[in-house]
Amino acid sequence: MSAEMHGLVLTALPDPRTFAYRPARPSLARTDDGQAQFSFIRAGSVNMLSFTAVWEAPQAALDQARAELASQQACPPEQIELVPEPLIASPAELRWGDGDGHWTTTATTASSGVAPFQAAFSVMLSPEQAEHLAKAAAGETGWMGVAYRLSLARAPVRHSTLDAQSTFTAEARLNSTDPEDLSASLGTEASASLSATHTTTPSAPAVEESFGDAAHWGLPTP
Repeated sequence: MSAEMHGLVLTALPDPRTFAYRPARPSLARTDDGQAQFSFIRAGSVNMLSFTAVWEAPQAALDQARAELASQQACPPEQIELVPEPLIASPAELRWGDGDGHWTTTATTASSGVAPFQAAFSVMLSPEQAEHLAKAAAGETGWMGVAYRLSLARAPVRHSTLDAQSTFTAEARLNSTDPEDLSASLGTEASASLSATHTTTPSAPAVEESFGDAAHWGLPTP
């Protein structure tokens, strides 16, 4: 069973005090002092947008979730264990909407591949897209967003090898007046070997996505 809490999706595990977590949605990257990693330049008919998205679970959100879960479990917060889901968030897609729930992807970029899965975009905007950006910056949903494709981190491929070998030797000595006569000996030898390798590759996981509407990012006014 999963539930959203403080910007995280939490899934209960068999241990009642252990929960797996993932970010609920992408957000805008910010510097340590809180500045948005976002730039919009308008020069005549040219509109240039550059920004960095992230798919991260901030430490503050983890601390808040742990405190709330501890309150529910009636235990100290340090007894609540939060473990990240083994997911890779990449690539990331920049999408534009029509305000009515229909979205179009106009740019795709690979993320950093590790948390916080930074994905940098730098695109030229049409006049219509610039208007959509302004609406998103004003807090209107349905105009601009970013989606990350999610997949399970690949488990290591397992190999197993079986080797078997046997040798059988038999010698029969024929009657001969001369025991040293080599022509009177018959020797047979049989050898067999078997080698087999079995490789196990994890099946491809179902692809999910995590979408974040830019209206919730607190974008600077373009």
